Amino acid sequence: MRLKHDTDLTRFLQNIRNCKSDVYFETQDGDRLNLSSALSQYIFCSVVGQSYDWTLGTIRCENPDDILILAPFLQED
Repeated sequence: MRLKHDTDLTRFLQNIRNCKSDVYFETQDGDRLNLSSALSQYIFCSVVGQSYDWTLGTIRCENPDDILILAPFLQED
């Protein structure tokens, strides 16, 4: 699934803390950031802040139940 254009990234990253398993952001180039990691969140925010369009990446959840936690921030592919 992809992030919505109007996603509040702070709230999105806060909601990841409620997820049971790892949540990944995958770029079109195949890079993966584990957004459950504070370091990966920092890298994600740094890259997005420099002009990367986060809506081009994909959000993957290891636990299918975590999609429900993040649903307000996601759109169908």
